[in-house]
Amino acid sequence: MLSAIITSQTTGMLYIKSSDPKAGLIISQAGRQAVAVGTGSAKIRLRPGSYQISALDSGKQANATEEVYKKHTTTSYLNPARLVELPSVDTISFKGTGALINVGLTTEQLSDLEQDFFQYKPSAHTININTASVEPGPYNPSVSTTFTVNFNVSIDSKLYKATIGYSGFSAIQLNLYNPQSNAVVFSSSTVSSQGGD
Repeated sequence: MLSAIITSQTTGMLYIKSSDPKAGLIISQAGRQAVAVGTGSAKIRLRPGSYQISALDSGKQANATEEVYKKHTTTSYLNPARLVELPSVDTISFKGTGALINVGLTTEQLSDLEQDFFQYKPSAHTININTASVEPGPYNPSVSTTFTVNFNVSIDSKLYKATIGYSGFSAIQLNLYNPQSNAVVFSSSTVSSQGGD
């Protein structure tokens, strides 16, 4: 919890205002838990120091860092023009995924695949699977129970070769390759084994 001594002699006043009256306001400080302090605007008496202020509304966030001084009022104005949409898999436009359903992926696997693409590039706007390039890999049930699918994909117009491997109806692995060198640039199995780091 943020520490505050409520006396005018040892603290300063922080006045936060967002021009979006519905934005939730949060204050945090290094090594301390973030605290929600209101909606739209708030006045808080705090010990001197540096504070991170955030305004959040409808999946968007604006941030500012403010310094609070003893016996002084600091004003922080968060402008909705500075609100940025927080990246999520839902902010990416996926195109051509129906071709993967046509070769045997389940909707659950497709959802996992979209999450894998998001892990590779959270800032992506458009991920476009070249439907003409979707091709099931060779499958020999006496050697392996893993199915593979190869395809070309563009992530915000940058081209990659891709391979997905899956067995059963849930587990799926995405590998992305540089199309010139065939070097692996991303493997979701590596991300999973490292706990997403």
